[in-house]
Amino acid sequence: MHSKPSFDPICENGNQILKPFLIGVTGGSASGKTTVCEKIIEQLGAAGIANQEKKVSILNQDSFYKDLTQEEHRLAAVGDYNFDHPDSFDKEFDNNVIKISFTKENYSSSNL
Repeated sequence: MHSKPSFDPICENGNQILKPFLIGVTGGSASGKTTVCEKIIEQLGAAGIANQEKKVSILNQDSFYKDLTQEEHRLAAVGDYNFDHPDSFDKEFDNNVIKISFTKENYSSSNL
């Protein structure tokens, strides 16, 4: 039997709230990353809960690809564009989403 993870709460106006944290899951194509994330969500008790009610989110790196130039579209069309290269991702957008997700206003007790 698995036990639920414990978290160190922080207090705000006498209310305990959980400070968010990030779990990074990496691996090659078809290596089971999505399955691992689904298992984490299941173990945290968030499986089957509507997105707006969840306290767990998945940020999929596929959401952070840069817009392709015409030349990159041409290369992609013939299989010559490397979507796994770090330069294919919009790192600034990725970083901003993570920063916003971890601002106090986004995890305060009024938003839980």
